[in-house]
Amino acid sequence: MAEEDKTPQPAAPKASKLPWIMLAVVTLAGAGGAAYFLMGVKKADKTKAGPASPATQMGPLLPVDSMIVNLDEPGGNRYLKISFSLELEHDLDDARRQLMPRLRDEVLVYLSSFTVEQIQKPQTKLEIKRKLKDLANKVFGQPVAKQVYFKELVMQ
Repeated sequence: MAEEDKTPQPAAPKASKLPWIMLAVVTLAGAGGAAYFLMGVKKADKTKAGPASPATQMGPLLPVDSMIVNLDEPGGNRYLKISFSLELEHDLDDARRQLMPRLRDEVLVYLSSFTVEQIQKPQTKLEIKRKLKDLANKVFGQPVAKQVYFKELVMQ
């Protein structure tokens, strides 16, 4: 019996690395597929959205140079400095661009009727924006101005 115990036993078969390699390949393929799918969905969402909505699109801007206006105050020592841009439906042709001095004149006459106290109210600023848009459309002879954006509105 002692001799039988000393006989060499066959070596245990080595575990194959093939299942681990297969598991790694499947995991990487799954991760790559998931990433491709998620990136593909994001691209599809962007194309579904289509062009930007009208609320996010801005038309061309027409800057109006800075103006200083005497305000309607007793003593006449109060001034308003204003500059703004008009957002337009479309670019103006050269004939309409030459009407800018007329627009500036209309704006100066309109603003000179305000007092400092009136202009300090937020509601008055909104009213001024609406009126400037209306004046621009009147001067240019067509509804071309969409919005007014103040660059400066300073009182002294």
